[in-house]
Amino acid sequence: MRIVEARGAKVSGSDLALGGHSAKNIGNNIELVVFSGAVGEDNVELIEAKRRKISCIERGEFLGQLCKSFDKVIAVAGTHGKTTTSAMLGGVMREATLHFGGQFSTLNFQRSIEDIDGIRLGGDTLITEACEFRRSMLYIKEAVAIITNVDFDHPDCYRDRGEYFKAFKKFAKQSLAVIICGDDRRTRGLVRNKVVITFGFEEGNDYRAVNITESDNGVEFDVVTQYGGVGRIKLNVPGRHNALNALCAVVTALNFGLEFDEVAGRLENFLGVKRRMELIGDLDGREVWLDYAHHPKEIECALSAVGGRKTTVVFQPHTYSRLRSLWEEFGEVLNNKAGHADISRVIVLPVYAAREKALKGVGGREFAEQSGFYYADSFKRARAYLKTECDQDEIILLLGAGDIDKVII
Repeated sequence: MRIVEARGAKVSGSDLALGGHSAKNIGNNIELVVFSGAVGEDNVELIEAKRRKISCIERGEFLGQLCKSFDKVIAVAGTHGKTTTSAMLGGVMREATLHFGGQFSTLNFQRSIEDIDGIRLGGDTLITEACEFRRSMLYIKEAVAIITNVDFDHPDCYRDRGEYFKAFKKFAKQSLAVIICGDDRRTRGLVRNKVVITFGFEEGNDYRAVNITESDNGVEFDVVTQYGGVGRIKLNVPGRHNALNALCAVVTALNFGLEFDEVAGRLENFLGVKRRMELIGDLDGREVWLDYAHHPKEIECALSAVGGRKTTVVFQPHTYSRLRSLWEEFGEVLNNKAGHADISRVIVLPVYAAREKALKGVGGREFAEQSGFYYADSFKRARAYLKTECDQDEIILLLGAGDIDKVII
């Protein structure tokens, strides 16, 4: 919305967390209503807008139309890492002192880059997330697509894993070129007959992150290609998953013409985004970290980023359908089956329903009891439990995409 505002449009909005929705918000001067995919047809503002015959459009479709107004689009898709990768790219490219010359480096591509017009970054290029929820990403066409990874999610929108992967395959097919993590064969297999650049940790990728060293405050790695080393990246955000996000940003920037030293310097200044392994305060002297993780794979990455520090985890499940579909996976990762962290205890909160209605037998209490965790039916009870049970040398890790930060507020 900032983009259309910068182009001269007047923008207003409402949110359940910021004053709520009301028909009164649909003023007399409104010409277009853009609504989230999480908003139902029974929303009072949508009803009022349609009654007055004001044009209404879902956010994903609006973004697709907005993309058409730019000469070039870089669209970041994937189950995990979209926000951080997009932020890294924005930080690297926004400060670029040159326009990109339109030539990808010639590595091991399936088709010649000559089939694609020159790609430049400036006022004519947009970097955006491309979300798979309700297939919003499919509104974005003719973009340079980035696919960070594909793990089944959004069971409220997709019947099964096959349908989920099919959506990403269609997204890749309608893109100009694809930059994709090649570590997962299923993900790599999504792309056919396109210019493809692969990145990852494993051999066989066009670009790899190797010689990785981690600390509590960051991660470093060397970038190498099939033809030799490129240079070393130092990040001031922790976790191997952030090394992969940064590698993706490096690959994209290099193939748009930036120099490696320029990219490395800007990434070192990257300090993360809100709610992604963010230190948000303390509880009686214990550090409290917040992460948006609401999928088993994301929780695994967050636990790995914590390292060897003694940790109490507070988990707020996000949507009933996701908890039901990934019940076993959530239990395994929070029981630390992979041994990624020194977990003292796990506290489970009620499900953050978001757009959903409750499902019988699928809730925080049932999940906690079956998995052997402590169930707190309120933020107040969770906070009291943390104060009495946590050792002073522990950190508290809050996991969830809802309002879990209220545990310490």
